[in-house]
Amino acid sequence: MNFLALLGEPSFLKGGIRIVHFIGLALGLGTATFLDLLMLRFMVRSKVRPTHVQAFNFGTKIVTAGLVMLWISGLGFLGYYGLFEADKLANPKIWAKLSVVGVLTANAVYLHKVVLPMVEQQVSRPLFAGLSVQQRMLMLVGGATSATCWYVPVALATIPQFNNSIPANQIWACFCALLIAVNAIAVAGLFAGKLVSSRRPAPLNSPIMDELR
Repeated sequence: MNFLALLGEPSFLKGGIRIVHFIGLALGLGTATFLDLLMLRFMVRSKVRPTHVQAFNFGTKIVTAGLVMLWISGLGFLGYYGLFEADKLANPKIWAKLSVVGVLTANAVYLHKVVLPMVEQQVSRPLFAGLSVQQRMLMLVGGATSATCWYVPVALATIPQFNNSIPANQIWACFCALLIAVNAIAVAGLFAGKLVSSRRPAPLNSPIMDELR
């Protein structure tokens, strides 16, 4: 079989779609994980630097590129299955993955429009400094949702037991429950940290200590 004949094979087309899908997943998942770790490691414990904001801006562009590739390859898979493997369109996992990527896309817009501007305003001071509890929650919910939505499609893609065995609504319900649990843990951690910091002794040069002198 020559190369031109190989190009006409449906399996070659499927392989190309799969490559685009994996590249998009690697770009989005890897960059989103890096940005979450960057926020936890540097921006919460120390001051937000201009280089951090630049990394966030660049990272969001990579994540966007990964999302675009996921949508292109996902729709490509639907088209391929419709033409050559119509029985696979009955697999509920496919539709569950599409809905999760939809949530992921909406959250990416939210991070770009809401969270990133708040990060840019915190340059030269700690990430949460001067922010209200509501603003901190908005940041945490966006980050927790992003991490969850990127890893769930990986689990769905790599665990074959999900194929044609669990209805899409049950997968969706499990995803929503996981999303709620992860965000609840993130918010609980925020309030726990705020409670601990409020119980710490005031510094010697604080206004409270000045009043006690």
